Amino acid sequence: MKTDRNRPQKGDRSRPTITVATIVEISIREFDNMVTCEVVDALGNFHKNVETIMQGGGTPTSFTSSPYTVGQEVYLIQMSHNELPYIIGSVFKSSAIVPSLDTEFSNAAQDRNVVGVRDYVISNRGNMLNLSDSYGAIISANRDIRLQLGQNGILRISKDGLCDDYPLRGAAFITKLHDYLEEMRAIQDSVKAMVSQIEATQNLESAAATAFYTACADGGPAGLVAAAQAAKLVYNGQVAAHTQLAADNTAMQALPIRDADVAGRESVETLCTSIRLPKTPE
Repeated sequence: MKTDRNRPQKGDRSRPTITVATIVEISIREFDNMVTCEVVDALGNFHKNVETIMQGGGTPTSFTSSPYTVGQEVYLIQMSHNELPYIIGSVFKSSAIVPSLDTEFSNAAQDRNVVGVRDYVISNRGNMLNLSDSYGAIISANRDIRLQLGQNGILRISKDGLCDDYPLRGAAFITKLHDYLEEMRAIQDSVKAMVSQIEATQNLESAAATAFYTACADGGPAGLVAAAQAAKLVYNGQVAAHTQLAADNTAMQALPIRDADVAGRESVETLCTSIRLPKTPE
C-alpha cells in the first residue's frame, strides 16, 4: 500500500506512465477477494496481480465493480518502472453503439436507443443504463430486469409528487371476483326458477278462473259442481306450488353473499400495497 513515506517525494525521479494493455487472465485473490488481472501492455511487458483503481466506496457494504473480460483492452498507470501498475479504466470501443452529437427526439411510444455524447452510460453485453441528458433515465436489457426488494421494501413510483394508487394482485383479484360471480350466479338461477314458478302458477290460476266462469255460465247446476271439483284440483296444485316457492325462497335467502364490509376488505386484499403508483387526479 502506498503511503506518504513511500510515495515519490519532491526531487525523486518518479516517471508515471499510462499505457494500453490487454487482459489475458482474470483471478480472484483468496485472502481479500480482490479481482486481479494478468495483462500484457503495448510494449510487450507482462504484469501479474494487477489491481484496479475504483471510484466510489470500498467497503463490504459500499463498493463499485467493473466488468472484466479476457481480451479486454484497459489503461494502465505505472508510477515508476519498478512498481506494479494499476488498471484505471477501459479503452472505449462503442462497437454497435455509435454516439450521436445531436439530440434525436422520440415520443413515449418509441424505444430510445441512441446514445448521446452528453449521456452517462453503463453498458454490459446489451444491458444498459443510460442517464440521458435529454430523456431522463433509460434501462434496456436483453434479458430480465429484476428489482429485488427487502421484506418491508416498497417500490414507489410518483408523478408530480402523486403516489396514491396500487396495482392489483392479479391472481387474488381473479379468485375473489370468481367467487363473487359464482354467488351472484347461484342467486340469479334461484330467482329465475322462482319467477318461472310464479308465472306458471299465475297461468294456472288464470286458466282455472276462466274454466270456472265458463262452467258456471254455460253448464248450469251440473256445470257448477264440475267447476268446483276442477277448482279444488287447481287449489291443491297452487298449494303445492306455493309450498315449493316458499322453500326455494328460503334456500335462496340462505345463499352466501358478501356484504359491503366484507367486499371492501376483500377488495383491499387484492391490492399490491408493496408497489405504489401515480394516481391520476380526479
